[in-house]
Amino acid sequence: KVDKLDARVAVLEERIGGWKFSGNFRFTAKWADDDNFYGVDQDSNWSVDRFRWNIVKYVDDKVTLNVRLQGGGGDALKVARAYATVKFPWDVTMNFGRFPLDWEGDFYATDFAGYMMNDAYVTDYDPLATAVWFNKPFEMGNFEMFVAHNEGSGDDDDSDYYQYGARLAFNMNENLSLAANYVKYDYTNWDDDFSTLWGDLIVNFNENIAFKAQYFTQDSDWFIEGDAWKAILQISQDALKFTDLWLEYAQIDAGFYFANADPYAWAMNRSVYGVDGYLFWDSTVMTIVAKQKWNDQWWTYVRYMNVDVDGADMFDYSNYTASVRYNYTPNLWFELGYDKIDSDLFDMADWAEDMVWFRTTVNF
Repeated sequence: KVDKLDARVAVLEERIGGWKFSGNFRFTAKWADDDNFYGVDQDSNWSVDRFRWNIVKYVDDKVTLNVRLQGGGGDALKVARAYATVKFPWDVTMNFGRFPLDWEGDFYATDFAGYMMNDAYVTDYDPLATAVWFNKPFEMGNFEMFVAHNEGSGDDDDSDYYQYGARLAFNMNENLSLAANYVKYDYTNWDDDFSTLWGDLIVNFNENIAFKAQYFTQDSDWFIEGDAWKAILQISQDALKFTDLWLEYAQIDAGFYFANADPYAWAMNRSVYGVDGYLFWDSTVMTIVAKQKWNDQWWTYVRYMNVDVDGADMFDYSNYTASVRYNYTPNLWFELGYDKIDSDLFDMADWAEDMVWFRTTVNF
């Protein structure tokens, strides 16, 4: 009875009057070896690069409203997310508005705080364009679908498009998961459409070791089409004792297009894929991330990435990242990191190749 009472009081404290508030404040100072990096001033770049205030209103047992106000980097506070979640009969859930959507979260590595969450080939939308999304679970998995519309500013604006997506996921058992995913862009003002179809595989050998794989294929009327695949071995710190380990190997065909973000950008927010969204040559990517939780206060991680571009050595690319984090309280931490890029392309363009950053984060 006491446990049940404690749980009910906790819910009341969290949702007084049906409201819940949370947020994130982040200050970052960067020092780079050059002040010109893709046209961005990285030399002694200090900023409050993020302020987020999340507002949730539990309207009733079927309807929830979610709003995120976000600013930072000199930008005024704006509405970054605004959507309603509705529960229907037969366990159907609907979101409508501007909300996040990520169908690849299990397939990319990140640091402890999730700052460097760019390793998604297709999704990781935050927010998705104004959209409607449905989810229907069933005994062995779930089905999701969405329709989104990004409103352009004129008749010739190529940012006016509809977007469609569907996902069918199966959890065969606690050791095996499969999924098929599809996303299509249908442009309003020109006839060239673009779509990506991909499959997911997760094999959990035990609670500490997992193998993951994805295969992507694209169809486009306006650029060279390419396929891509990646294979991942993930080992937790509970198994290795001193670190967890993420080993990733990917092959990307010439013409494969990253429609949403630069997939391998970390601390300096850019990789060779950020130039055009895709490469004109076949490439292989190897990524190693090791994260260590030494105790409740001290955490560290190191990352290495190597891109080998077939037939274009100037695009070959290596990236080294290391960071140490100190948790002063459970909700405030400090992070000191170093990022280095080794690339002939960066040498030729005289872009920054070394950066040190200091970051302070408060969650509330």
